[in-house]
Amino acid sequence: MSLTAFTFTKIVVADLDRAVPFYRDVIGLRLLCRFTAAGGEYAQEEAVMGADGKKDGPLLLLIRYLAKPAPMPGSAWTGFAVEDLPAVVDAVERSGGTVVVPVHDVPEYQLTVAVVTDPEGHLIELTTPIGVRG
Repeated sequence: MSLTAFTFTKIVVADLDRAVPFYRDVIGLRLLCRFTAAGGEYAQEEAVMGADGKKDGPLLLLIRYLAKPAPMPGSAWTGFAVEDLPAVVDAVERSGGTVVVPVHDVPEYQLTVAVVTDPEGHLIELTTPIGVRG
């Protein structure tokens, strides 16, 4: 058995109506669809988001459980490559997120990196090639 593709990451949020605009307007993902899925205690409202408007991945799925609370943020990180890192970091702060690790170079990977949170505290690592600052 072999892996054929990495298709999605799911983030469980407490407020889907707040999370979708953040990942759309600040990060730049597109909302592809939104629906409610049955599943007993795992029943959920789900927003499917993608970078290029296509559903063939990789995708970010934001979900809100209907019958149980969201887990505590910080147990997983999501990473996005961006063109203008300082501008995205500024937009994060204006949109209710926070900067956890300020913009800095990581020469071992030839990247400039910042770690931020969305408004609920979920960790997001933002990267751009070293020397590209927007």
